[in-house]
Amino acid sequence: MSTAPTPAATPAIDLRSLWHRTTETVPPRPAQALNMRTVADMHTTIKKHLHRVSEGYDFVVGLPRSGLVPGALVALHLNLPLVTLADLATGKLTQRDTNRWGRAHHRLARAGADAVLNVLVMDDTINTGAAIRRFRATHAETINSGRYRFTFVAIYKAEHDAPDADLTFETVPGPRVFEWNMMHHSMSDGFLCDLDGVFCPDGPPENSNDGGLYENYILNAPLKLRPSYKLGAIVTSRLEKWRGQTREWLARHEINYDELIMLDLPTAERRRQLQLYGRYKADVYAAMGGRLFVESDSGQAHQIAQITGRPVFCTDTGVFLKGKA
Repeated sequence: MSTAPTPAATPAIDLRSLWHRTTETVPPRPAQALNMRTVADMHTTIKKHLHRVSEGYDFVVGLPRSGLVPGALVALHLNLPLVTLADLATGKLTQRDTNRWGRAHHRLARAGADAVLNVLVMDDTINTGAAIRRFRATHAETINSGRYRFTFVAIYKAEHDAPDADLTFETVPGPRVFEWNMMHHSMSDGFLCDLDGVFCPDGPPENSNDGGLYENYILNAPLKLRPSYKLGAIVTSRLEKWRGQTREWLARHEINYDELIMLDLPTAERRRQLQLYGRYKADVYAAMGGRLFVESDSGQAHQIAQITGRPVFCTDTGVFLKGKA
């Protein structure tokens, strides 16, 4: 009786041999836990605590810039007027450019000069209290006028006391970062980041390279996001042969990084055959360490988090995967 031949085992792929670091002198970064809140998390927290600010207020002020989003969300949910700092300073409180006039809008429009108005002043987070103290100092004349009673609210606070805020919604221990400031935070030197989809749109596949189409794209791709601080590493599935063009684009857009790690395969066809995208990035993350991997593709983000057990943020979905670290 004949038997079918046993298929040959697929040889294991040495992932480490397929990715090239800019330099071998940068030591691995220690793995650290990270507490992150996304825009969706903030909205969920606001809705959970909305009852604490739902009565007794005449209008909302959002502290620029980070307080503008929670300020607008609270104002929309409660149908309260949203007043800018500039209008607060001049006393121009009525809002003629909105079509959502409710009772609070009419009440504010009818308020006499001697009426004392209750104001919600919103910020995203409080740590040192500097933003609220700056508001108090800059708008001391308004505060001391007796015209307003201010309640200062921060959605998030650190573990220590926050005496400058009258009300906070949730404690987020450090180290912490928020979706809306993660690329403008000094801790980004511990981030490993995808390139296509994060800092520029995903381009055409390399097999569509007709007369330099792909090369032209990576040289001239539009910028999506420019981080304010140096990144720990950019980890891309682009092939090593495109390193020069990639570095040129990054330099032109003033995106700074310690390392540019690329996939060293001969062709895009070979890369598609191996389907290493998430596994390769996870291998880099596991070896290099760092606080966070920032990935645009949802499937790859979940794969990286599953393999490494470490924090990953997906820019396409706005989902933070905490991992196990």
